[in-house]
Formats: sequence, C-alpha cells, structure tokens
Amino acid sequence: MQNNDFIIVGIFEKKVLATGQFKRPMYYQLRKDEGVKALLKFSGGLTSEALASNMKILRSENETQVQRDVNANAITQLPDQDFLLMDGDIVKVDIVKAGLSNKVEIRGEVTFPGVYELRKNDRLFDIINRAGGVTRNTFLPRAYVFRNAGDSTSLQSDRLEVDLSEYSSNDSRSPSNVELNVNDVIQLFSQSEFSDPQYVEIYGEIRVEGKVRKYGGMTLEDLLYLSGGLKQSAEFGRLEISSVVDMDSARKSLKPTRTVVKSYAIDPNLQLDSIANKIILKPYDQIFVRKNPNFEIQQNVDLKGLVMYPGYYPRLSKFERLSSFIGRAGGLADNANVGGALLYRRTGQFREKYEKKQKFDSLGRPIIDSAVQEKLDLLDEPVSIDLYNALKKPNSKYDIILMDGDVLFIPEINPFVTIRGRVQSPLKIAFDKEHTNLLYYIDKAGGYGIRPWKRRIYVTYANGRSKRTRGFLFFRSYPKVDEGSIVTIPEKPKSGDVSDLTKSIIVAAIPVIITGFIFKYIR
Repeated sequence: MQNNDFIIVGIFEKKVLATGQFKRPMYYQLRKDEGVKALLKFSGGLTSEALASNMKILRSENETQVQRDVNANAITQLPDQDFLLMDGDIVKVDIVKAGLSNKVEIRGEVTFPGVYELRKNDRLFDIINRAGGVTRNTFLPRAYVFRNAGDSTSLQSDRLEVDLSEYSSNDSRSPSNVELNVNDVIQLFSQSEFSDPQYVEIYGEIRVEGKVRKYGGMTLEDLLYLSGGLKQSAEFGRLEISSVVDMDSARKSLKPTRTVVKSYAIDPNLQLDSIANKIILKPYDQIFVRKNPNFEIQQNVDLKGLVMYPGYYPRLSKFERLSSFIGRAGGLADNANVGGALLYRRTGQFREKYEKKQKFDSLGRPIIDSAVQEKLDLLDEPVSIDLYNALKKPNSKYDIILMDGDVLFIPEINPFVTIRGRVQSPLKIAFDKEHTNLLYYIDKAGGYGIRPWKRRIYVTYANGRSKRTRGFLFFRSYPKVDEGSIVTIPEKPKSGDVSDLTKSIIVAAIPVIITGFIFKYIR
C-alpha cells in the first residue's frame, strides 16, 4: 500500500439472519452461490439442544412471506447436499422440546424411588429391581401402573392393577410382570399406609412421660424401662392402666370395649409384683403412675427486707402461717414498715405438648417419643396482706397460710406521701402523723390544678391496697393518708366527652319522654 491508495469494498451480494440455536446468532454476508452449509460454518454450527431436523427459513417471494423447512442434519452429513439462501432470509432453529422421551417413574415403597430409563423390552419387575427392590414394609397385594401418567401434556391415562405377591419368585412369566411403556408411572404402597400406628402412653411419676410405640408382646415392665423408670416419689404409690380396646382371640383382631381401669400398688424400692410386671399391654393403653401422697420435697418461703434474719425458710407444715415465719425470722426490725408488707405469690401452670415423632435406636427398636414441654412464665403476683393484724391476732383470718415459693417483703418505713395528678405542684411531702387528712397534703402541693376530678381521688397504700373517695349528694368522704401513700388526682373529662353508654341512654329515653307528653295532653 502507498500514500493516497484507495480500498474499494464491494457491496454484499446477500445478507441473512441466523437466529435461535446457532452458536453465534447474528447477520451474515454470503456470496451469491452460498447456502445453509456456509451459514453453519460461519456461525460455528448449532448448539446441542438445536432441533436440526426442522430448520425454518423465512423469505419474501413475489411480495409474500413464505417458509421453507430444511433438514440441517442431512445437509451436514452429505457433501453434495445444500440449500441456497437468498438475500433477506431469516434462518431459525428451534430448541428441542423439554422432557425425557424414554423414561418411566416408580414411586412409593421401593428402596430408590425415582425416574429410570426405559430400555427395550423392559417389564415391571426389571424397573423394580433397578430401583433396589421392594422393602420389608412394601404392601405386595396391590400396586398400580398408570399408563402415560408421566406426560404432563396427556389428558387421560389408563390404570393397571398389579399383584406383586409373586415378585419374590422373580418369575418373569408372571402375569403381574407387565410390559412398560414410555411415561408410565408405577405406584407401590407401604403397609403402614393401611394401618393406624399403635402406641401406649405413660404419665405421672415417671422420668420420661409421653407416647411409646407399641410393639408385639410389650409388657408393663418393658414400658417402665423405656420411660426411664419410676421416680422416688412413686414409692408406696399406685399405678393405673386404662384400656379401651381388647384382643379378639378368635379373629386375631382388635375390638373396642368400654374403658377398663386396673390399679396396682407400688412396693418399697419402686418394685411391682411379678404379676403386674408381666402384664401384656394393649394398643392405646394409658398408664398413670400416682405419687405417694405422703412424699413431699422441701417447700420454702423467702423472707426479704426488714426482718432480723432474712432468707429462705422451709415450711414446717402445710398449714404454717404468716406470723410463724416472722417469729422464726427473729421478728421485725425497728424501722420496718408493717403496713407496707407485700406478699408475692407464684402463679402459673405447666403445659405440655407431645410431638408425634417416633424415634428408633441403632438396632431399630422403638423408643419413647420426644416430649416438648412449653412452660408458661411463672409470674409472681403481689398479694395485699395486713401484717399488723396478722401479728396482733395469730391464727386469725389476717394470719394467712404461706405457700411454697411465696416471697414476703417487708419494706423500710417510707416517711413521705407522694402527690401526683391534677395538682399545682406534684411532689413528695413528709408524712405528719398529726395530719392524715387527704386535703391537707393536696393543699401542701399547691392545691388543685386544671380540671381535677375530685370525686375520683384515690389513695394507694404501701401494701398495694387502694381506697377511693366516696360521696353522697354534695358530701364527700376522703380516704385517710398513711406513710408511703400515693395520692392520685385524675383529670376530669370534658363536658362534651359523653360516653357511648350515656349517648345510648339519652337516645333511648327521647321516645319515652315524647310518648309521655302525648298521653298527658290526650287525657
């Protein structure tokens, strides 16, 4: 090449578009005598998913668009075969339709269910063998072969009933060994699908409560071992067995009966007699291990605050009272607030849910179901008590019996009265023994504020009790104030804020009033 040379590129003779399953789909310029074979070469050929036997060529002829179908496989395999392309042709190759064309599927109780290749002359037993064979739990008297059920586009499929009882003989000439077709679905069943799971239940003074899978010949002794054995609290207790079914020995089947309860005594050292131990359990039996009524673990009460010796104190009896615990704790301290004593009693309950997840050990032996215990939060609720009268009048109604887990709190004397709510200056005021009138302390707080609801004033005492203002006509009786009291003055609602109940009463009264006036004038 030299300076000022010109390069002349001729106009393309024809341009075609390769689209679809080409490795490089795009526009290609071809010579006048080139066709499909050259296009496949320039585009790198077709992908592995291309439907090469049905290449579509769209072109314009005589002002109309036509389609030509070409077998690209034949063109690539035969050297003298080609299809001449024209300018503006669109060459399209579709993808092969998804889905296997030589498959069968086996479902249910076989070792390896799934999709398998259908080979020439394959029969039912062949596919079962390739799937690992049947299991010990396979239901042999009935299986199904659904014809063409594996084809999602099929609107109808036939059903064949098959008896697999002869499968173990591996007799290929068995009538049950039917020939299979493409897209057949084989369905085998499990014996457990046609029977309810059998179990027994055990509750009470046992280490692991819940359901246990029932197996043949299961005795009461077996169940006690599987559930961890009896607790110490079961000694000298009772054991009850509740049954709802019985065995029909003639038919060898279960028959429902009325509920039967049998009781057995538990001997010392947590032993049952030889007869009770060898009892054969029936399906759905419920075993209840009763607690020895005289067996109790230590029960404690917690004394906190201003007693001489605070701490935990065990209950000496089920009926030990408040004054007894205070006496055992050395009495009250000098600065103890007797009127502000609070008792916190534990409330709540346990709720248990058992998941039906049967577990087996390494030898395949059934073990007890896992039990999931959801414990509700145990709340300590405050209980208002009158400690002054309890100590002054032992064994009276004020001297209550304390329970296991109770917490008795004796606070220090609070020398203040708290004023809050609708007053000019909410604050704490030192308590004056000579002034127990509520209005005295409201006056010390600057008097009433904006919109005080005087009829609703109430006092909360140190022990949690409250007293409200009482009134008759224009007279009001206010509660007394004591050390540690809280005086609350609520806000009075606006006159326009009429409750829904008041509105309903007014609306309902209007017709009655109007009716009364009408009768008055008629008379």
